[in-house]
Amino acid sequence: MPTLIKIYGNGFTLKPYSTLPFKWKSFFFDTVDCRKASDILEFILEKNDIAWPHTDNKCAAFISVFQQMQIKLRALDVTSILN
Repeated sequence: MPTLIKIYGNGFTLKPYSTLPFKWKSFFFDTVDCRKASDILEFILEKNDIAWPHTDNKCAAFISVFQQMQIKLRALDVTSILN
């Protein structure tokens, strides 16, 4: 599945915009929209504390992290980032 997220065994990071897969970029209206999406997720990760849960279950840990990101996205005023 194409994504801008690079998952490791003990965490994740965002791929640089210049290395994003073409398939990921094709999901957007144009390159401007794709860049906005990348910028928004980068902002979420830089400006918010994402709590890594204390569990040995890696799937549960990643689910928790992605749920936290989803909550942050829903609460975000994206116009303040994009202007």
